[in-house]
Amino acid sequence: LKDSLYTLFVTATGSKGPTQADFALWDSEEKRRYAMILVTDIRLDVGSHAVVADSWIIPWSNDIQDNLKRGRVLSIKTDAHESAAWRHLLPLFIERCRTWKHKTSCEYLVHNSVPLYPRSGSDPEKAPWCSCGMGVGSEVLRERYGSVSAKYATRAAISPLFAVSYMEKVGGMIDDLAEPTLTRCAACGKGGVPLFACSKCKRAKYCSKDCQVKDWKTHKNNC
Repeated sequence: LKDSLYTLFVTATGSKGPTQADFALWDSEEKRRYAMILVTDIRLDVGSHAVVADSWIIPWSNDIQDNLKRGRVLSIKTDAHESAAWRHLLPLFIERCRTWKHKTSCEYLVHNSVPLYPRSGSDPEKAPWCSCGMGVGSEVLRERYGSVSAKYATRAAISPLFAVSYMEKVGGMIDDLAEPTLTRCAACGKGGVPLFACSKCKRAKYCSKDCQVKDWKTHKNNC
């Protein structure tokens, strides 16, 4: 999960190459996307001495996506455990910057659950966050992404996750972040091994030629 957030921030800022602001969360085991993230700004979080991605989250519903005006989308591949973690985190990221009130018909109250449908493999048509904030303050999206995105997007403040010494290794963390080996293979998700980049777009990286060939059917739409 930390690697995926790192990829999002590095790509959205353009610090390692061309800037990319449109992301999709892809469940590599279910072979489907379950959320779209549009990053509009990177802001300083002074209180936490960190940065925040001012973002908008859109459910990956076929009806919504078919009518969505969008450019190239970078898929962030997640396994089952990370998919479940994202389903828990997205509602929290939304709550961080919420300026609206939950409705009496809020899905959290109806289902008595936060997040909604928390398990990996849940129907991607069903978002893990409530619909109370959809379309609130989303005028900034209308010109760039169209009226459909403005209608269904919910604002979120996405931040990095940091290691804590009593749970995981933190020594050398800053140096390690600069290493390309922390980038995952775009096909199998393997990290910690040498990778090579797609010769055309320079974005997608693979651990082997076989993985690159297997991923081409998906990658060619974003290349």
